[in-house]
Amino acid sequence: MDESLLRDIALFILLVVGGMMAGQWVRRWRLRDVLVDPRQVHERLRDGDDLLVLDVRTEGEFARGHAPGAVNVPLGVLPRRLVELKELMGDYQDTPVVLVCRTDNRAAVAHRHLKRHGFENVLVMQGGMTRWGREGLPVSRD
Repeated sequence: MDESLLRDIALFILLVVGGMMAGQWVRRWRLRDVLVDPRQVHERLRDGDDLLVLDVRTEGEFARGHAPGAVNVPLGVLPRRLVELKELMGDYQDTPVVLVCRTDNRAAVAHRHLKRHGFENVLVMQGGMTRWGREGLPVSRD
């Protein structure tokens, strides 16, 4: 194979990988003020704090295990259920909403969507249910 072709392929791979890593860093940087540790979420739920945990995973993922008391609104239907969500919260628009998914990627997308539609106190659970499970926190299957 031609040496210049190999160099071009290597450069392309480096650019793609570098771009992916930069994208993850930018996403993390944007979320730096809204990420919440799973243990903090668990403690707040345990202490009875006014908190809505909104799980944006699919129904199947949710059924396999979720944070106790979480409400499932899959990311794919979230835009259609915003009115319902606002009604569910009623006079509690200031109630903190903690978004959770498997990691925290879909939760980050949901965060942007909710913020654009007037939700003020929105957090993203860092590491999602993957980290929740790694921390040994309780999981419901109801």
